[in-house]
Amino acid sequence: MAGTPALTAGTVLDGRFEIQSTLGRGGFSIAYLATDLTQNDLCVVKELAPTGAVRVGYDLDLSSVPGANPLRLRKRFLDEANMLANLESPGILHLRDAFEERGTAYFVTDMLPDSRTLDKLLAQEGRLASDQAQDILYQLLDILQAVHAHRVLHRDIKPTNILISPKGEVYLIDFGAAREWHADSAALQTVLFTPGYAPLEQLSDRGRRGPATDIYALCATAYHMLAGYPPRPAAERADGNDIVPLSQIRPDLDQPLVQAISAGLQLRFQDRPQSIAELRAILLVPDPEEASSTSLEHYDAAVQRLNRFSYNRNECPVCSGPLERPKPLKPSNCPVCRTGAVKPRHLPENLCAACSTGILHKRGDKQPILFCPNCHHGVLTFNRHGLLLKRLTARCPECEAVYEGDANGAAREGDQHTWPEWLAISKRAPEAWICDFCEALYEDTENGKWVEINARGLPGREYYPDEWARIAAGLAPDAGNSYCDECESDFWNDGETLTLLKAPHDPFRYATKYIDQPIPIADVPWLGAGKSSGNRGVVCPQCDTEFDEDGEFLRLVKSPSVRLTRYANQAMILEDWHRLSQGLPPIGEQEAFFRKMDDAMREAYLSGEIQFDFKNPSVLWSGDANRLEEENGEMVETGDGALVITTQEITFGKLLRKWRVPFDAVTRVDGDGNILELKVSGQESTVQFEMEPAELIVHLNSGDRSLHIDADLLSYKIKSVQV
Repeated sequence: MAGTPALTAGTVLDGRFEIQSTLGRGGFSIAYLATDLTQNDLCVVKELAPTGAVRVGYDLDLSSVPGANPLRLRKRFLDEANMLANLESPGILHLRDAFEERGTAYFVTDMLPDSRTLDKLLAQEGRLASDQAQDILYQLLDILQAVHAHRVLHRDIKPTNILISPKGEVYLIDFGAAREWHADSAALQTVLFTPGYAPLEQLSDRGRRGPATDIYALCATAYHMLAGYPPRPAAERADGNDIVPLSQIRPDLDQPLVQAISAGLQLRFQDRPQSIAELRAILLVPDPEEASSTSLEHYDAAVQRLNRFSYNRNECPVCSGPLERPKPLKPSNCPVCRTGAVKPRHLPENLCAACSTGILHKRGDKQPILFCPNCHHGVLTFNRHGLLLKRLTARCPECEAVYEGDANGAAREGDQHTWPEWLAISKRAPEAWICDFCEALYEDTENGKWVEINARGLPGREYYPDEWARIAAGLAPDAGNSYCDECESDFWNDGETLTLLKAPHDPFRYATKYIDQPIPIADVPWLGAGKSSGNRGVVCPQCDTEFDEDGEFLRLVKSPSVRLTRYANQAMILEDWHRLSQGLPPIGEQEAFFRKMDDAMREAYLSGEIQFDFKNPSVLWSGDANRLEEENGEMVETGDGALVITTQEITFGKLLRKWRVPFDAVTRVDGDGNILELKVSGQESTVQFEMEPAELIVHLNSGDRSLHIDADLLSYKIKSVQV
């Protein structure tokens, strides 16, 4: 892959890490194998080196990267290192060091000897056995649960970013924080993703991201481990070319595993498990909630809630918080406090950071050397004299040393050297920045930073020029280029996006949601008002449930409620949203709900949960009936009486004359409407009864409900008992 040239072997970084070879590169960084000269072992060095950066000598020029700001790139890259340091959990490589040097940034992690990436393991062994794949999957679940607990997303889970140690220990690598920030803040809004492992929301610069984003990539990786190849890219799936179900490829897999991976690979963000805990629940139990959702107890409880149901048009259906109808902020308003204005910071060029008064001027570019070779920190003053002004005299105001010579060199107290030799003796840079008010000195360094020189000529603080400009203005070196004139929130404005860097207060939770995220400037007025979709509607400030208004309907944008998220982007009246949030049917589905409840009652009767006669559970049915017999090819009534069916016997007739057979003598039973047909052992012809259907009153917690028992249902009941 073409890109920024890599560092050469033998290069030493931070005086400690000696580059051995290049391990690999991506669009935004280069990874090296290095020797830690302090610990005398091998490690991995990651260098911020985005495509487009130019290596000039030892330095990397990040300003040549299209749409990038060097200060922000370095900061975000080191944020990734800080994040790794904070995680410090099994499955995350230990961070040894992080630093800025040579115009860019680096961080260093431990190396796993003899480890291999999951993609190499799959290339060598093909699809994995279920036990091996699940072992890797469960270790990744533990890692991601710890990562998400720190409110961090990996965003690029795939086999190449998973390391397997010789002992089978799993490590997740390459969190790519700087890469993600740069992609989102570039002028062209480029979006980076890995086809097959990235969900739909990562194909868009404005797609919603959350733990479900990592869950998709994790389940795509699990699919690859078990199928032997990755799933189709999400874009192709959205066009109708869906993946082959894992159950067809691997019928040997346990159903919970197949269900969990399928759930994690749902195309819509809201249809996937929203946390690792939810994904674990599917792995451990095959959808217990769905299994119980058809029980009579479930419907009985729902009817009780339906009987108590009421709602307030001004309340959120999820948390009962107030529903607000925000209006977009003015384009200049601060999204954090909503009243202040976001203004550009005026950072005077070359203002001295020592006195905040004088202006820095570059010195040394028009004279042979700048600093005195004798005392090493006095700034030489040069005078020209003699014929055609070719003679030079340099004097040091600190040590009073005098150098006499010409353009080629000079002598001091008989010591003759060329100017380059005098420069080497001075042990200082050929140029520096000097304050015209307090005479503070800032010396250029090889890594592009300016180092502060104190009164004794010793180096002090070291920052890049744009960081010194912020310090001179009384700001932190990583401060943004814009600020709120009321709440003093700190922003970075690149002309296309606005990124909140710091917020002293967060009254409307804007910082909680969007800090450090580049937001398109056109979206800020709506997001600042609490409306993420950019459309008019209502939001709940307590739980972030959000709807767009669509006439008299509300279209769901987002919600923390699992019950509601499956209906995202659907339009309903507010009452129906309240009903769904409470696990109740919408108005239009209430009739179908009660039909399903009747089905559940029939199932409860067949299973024995509902007894025909609670005083005598052995009774399956009793009521009036007519006995039918065939005469001349037609069925005719031959008598009426009481038909009683128990688990011991079946009787029919009146008080003095009864037809009686043992229950287990019935070899076949069929029901057709009101006709019950029995085949009795030892008899050639069947016995038929025309029975009067019974209306069984079932006493439920939600109230009494009638169960209609006809010959069809009774025949199934008899069969269930016989089994």
